[in-house]
Amino acid sequence: MSFYRRHIADVNFALILVVLACLFYWYALESTTLGIMGALLLIALVCMRVSLGKVDKPLGPFLVPLGTAKTENTYDPIPEPAEKLPYIYYDKPVRQTAHTIRYYSPYLGMEQEVLFRPRKKRGKAFDNVRGIRVTDRLILLRSILFTANFPGDIREMAKQYEGRLPNEAEIKQIYAKFKEINQNLYECGEPLLEKRKYLYTSGNEEDDKEMNYCLDFTTGEKSLADCDSYVCAVLVA
Repeated sequence: MSFYRRHIADVNFALILVVLACLFYWYALESTTLGIMGALLLIALVCMRVSLGKVDKPLGPFLVPLGTAKTENTYDPIPEPAEKLPYIYYDKPVRQTAHTIRYYSPYLGMEQEVLFRPRKKRGKAFDNVRGIRVTDRLILLRSILFTANFPGDIREMAKQYEGRLPNEAEIKQIYAKFKEINQNLYECGEPLLEKRKYLYTSGNEEDDKEMNYCLDFTTGEKSLADCDSYVCAVLVA
């Protein structure tokens, strides 16, 4: 069941191919032309699936492609111009190193490992930055940005870190300062906020598991995510 959940699209596609292959084999017994046409159609379907799979490869929680061991990602967009926000500092620099995060995935029903990628080299001078002051009462932690993962997995990984998921009011404040925050993140060498769905908490753990509340950073509207959808998240203090 865990394998099926993890590869549900591939398994379903394989089952469809098997059914079609049996059907076209039956047609081939009646007509060679129909059999050849069926075989060509199956080949075309497989080629389309491989092509789409290459384009839609999901990312891990820290901009590391899943299934790879890269420690430095080349994806490094420049943010839109905006004023920076104030920083909140540690008492001393905090060295970031690549390491593996292990957690139990409630969606896959198995132990998972993901690679944490340190910030870009240009952010080395900002190792004493703890976070970004979004408002007087809201600090966005700069080093924990989940860029694509299952909602339940994000909640489990977040337990290993300082901070928490923002509530609805806080995620709206972060969205309102989208451009400004990205200026800070770029300077610190961190991944930027993206125009995708961002997970937030309702304040009730059981409700969160059932609903997966999100704010769509493309539109600024509230939204829901399926348990097997890839969403983004940030942690706040």
